[in-house]
Amino acid sequence: RPGQCRLGIRAGYALIRNLAGVEGLSAKVGRQYVVFGNQRLFGHFDWANTGYSHDGVMLSYTRPEFDVKVGWFRHSETDLGQAHPGGSLTPNLLTCQDMPSPSSCNPAVAQHASDAGSDVDMVVFYNQIRSLPRLVVEPYYVLYSNRLPERANPGQYLPKSASQLRHMVGLRVELRGGNWDFGQEAAYQFGRMADGFNFDNQRNLRITAWASGTWLGHTW
Repeated sequence: RPGQCRLGIRAGYALIRNLAGVEGLSAKVGRQYVVFGNQRLFGHFDWANTGYSHDGVMLSYTRPEFDVKVGWFRHSETDLGQAHPGGSLTPNLLTCQDMPSPSSCNPAVAQHASDAGSDVDMVVFYNQIRSLPRLVVEPYYVLYSNRLPERANPGQYLPKSASQLRHMVGLRVELRGGNWDFGQEAAYQFGRMADGFNFDNQRNLRITAWASGTWLGHTW
């Protein structure tokens, strides 16, 4: 459409080291990659489904024994025009006039960029403990709060669907000894979400999900 911007920025941020004079404390502000562990959940490579960039703030405090990161990211800002989460050039939330079938549009779904309360946020708390010999331990917690109206983005796949509050707790452990390396990661998700078939924004489904990954390696 005329007047729409077609320029996209994959990453652009400001990095402040030794924030407030504290050695090891840094802040990264802007559109950035989020990379943790072996990038199973958060990564930056293009060929996997973890290769997203995120808009927000990441605080990091790094010492030889540990590394603590706290981040807040906004995945959808409904009171600003932005690209569609599915990758098209339409606004984030369509008005009834923008939809293919305006006559079948439900106003409860077609909240446009004037609703400042229907945003999507993600909060990440990730730790890496390096004080144990030959062992790396990484406990983490992720909060995903999607306050978009139910069925606002029906094309989104389930973990990012509208109207949900999702918690994830996880632990990654890596052991290296000689030429061998072993890793184990497990994560559990819980919370509430809408079923995606109604317009009442009722989170009537309970989230219970888990994942686990194990690997063993040897270097000759």
